[in-house]
Order: sequence, then structure tokens, then C-alpha cells
Amino acid sequence: MSTDHLKFSPEILRRLGEELSPHPDQGVLELVRNAYDANAINCSISLEHTENPGGTVVVQDDGAGMEVDDITSGWLLIGKSGKVARRRTDLGRLIVGNKGLGRLAALHLGTEVELRTLPKTSPLTEYSLNIDWSWYDNANTIEQVELEIKEQTPTLRTHGTNISVRRL
Repeated sequence: MSTDHLKFSPEILRRLGEELSPHPDQGVLELVRNAYDANAINCSISLEHTENPGGTVVVQDDGAGMEVDDITSGWLLIGKSGKVARRRTDLGRLIVGNKGLGRLAALHLGTEVELRTLPKTSPLTEYSLNIDWSWYDNANTIEQVELEIKEQTPTLRTHGTNISVRRL
């Protein structure tokens, strides 16, 4: 007898991103919704060289930020959300995000993504994560691509999250 489990090809990431949010503005709006759910008071969107392919979109907020477990069990986990159990944020806001599918679409607007986050609960430690979608080109399953969460001295000025989607 042998056992196995369901696996997903990297192609499913691209297809989900394209089919769930076909318009770039909807993808960026999903990142803003994440900031809202993180109790951000301020959220800014920067468009850098977006008049031609290859530009960058940066969404920066002053929300709660994320610890490593929030990244691994929340931000990187597509299709399930801890937000569902909570109906309101600490500020009493109704949760607008749900399963992370819109975030996946937003992250697929470009070929590279950088996440930098400074948790309000650990203001002396910033976490960063990079995703280059080309890493999935030669993988048979998405689980074969390892993503490294780095711990570093803070570069962000305040708690919150900065997401850069590059090479649009």
C-alpha cells in the first residue's frame, strides 16, 4: 500500500490569479483591503514607471504588521483565512478579506513580489519575503519551491506592511 496527497501544479497559481481578478485595479484594491483588515489608519499606493511594462506597484500601510506565523499560516496560505473566525478587527471594522484569492491575483500582477512587515507586537524585528514567479517555472508542484522568510533589523519607519509588486 502507498499513500499520497493532492498536489498542485504551479500553473494553478497563474490561472487562479488571472481568472479571479482579471483587472489590475482589482488586484491593488485587494492589497488595500488587507491593510484595512490589519487596522491600518494610513495606506498609500505608489505607481513607479507603470506607463510601460516593467513598472512597480507599492502598497504600504501602518497596520498591525505580521509575525512569522501570520506570514506562514495566513499570508502564504491561499484558500483559508483566520479572518473568517473573527468578524471584526480590534478597531471594530468588519473584516473585508476572506480567502487570500484576491491577494494571489494582486501578487501575480508582476513577476516579482517583496513583502516587508514590521509587527506592532515586535517592533524591533522586521520580516521580509521575496517571491519570483519564475522559480515555479521548472517545479512540478508548488510545494517544491521554498520561500525564505528573513528576519532583519527594521527598515520600515513604523509597524505595518509594505508590498512591492515588480516587473508588471
